[in-house]
Amino acid sequence: MTATCTSPVVSNHLLNYLPRLEYQWFVEHCTPVALLFGETLNIAEETIKYVYFPVTGFISLLIEVVEKQPVAMGLIGNEGMLGATLALENSNAAMKSIVQSSGRALRMDAAIFNHRLESNPLVRKL
Repeated sequence: MTATCTSPVVSNHLLNYLPRLEYQWFVEHCTPVALLFGETLNIAEETIKYVYFPVTGFISLLIEVVEKQPVAMGLIGNEGMLGATLALENSNAAMKSIVQSSGRALRMDAAIFNHRLESNPLVRKL
């Protein structure tokens, strides 16, 4: 389980693209959390519960191959977010995601994120 992090909020480049008021809304609706090495954040084909905006550290996206080691398909750092498939109206994780390098992130409930996508087209464009 992701631990709550009390460190001050630091930058996520994706959030920095938002206009000031939208950025403030996102920060107010996110919880700062610690990302712990090896922690599973999503399991492929399961419902996404949270979106993560990494501030430090990295999240790996993995495809699990039968009777083989998982294959890394992507890496998310402070330039992006985990849970972007929600913007495509897909509520299930496409791949397993684990913390590759410990750090911090801003976490938002997926339902809140979805509601914001519906009410603000600017967010969907990002």
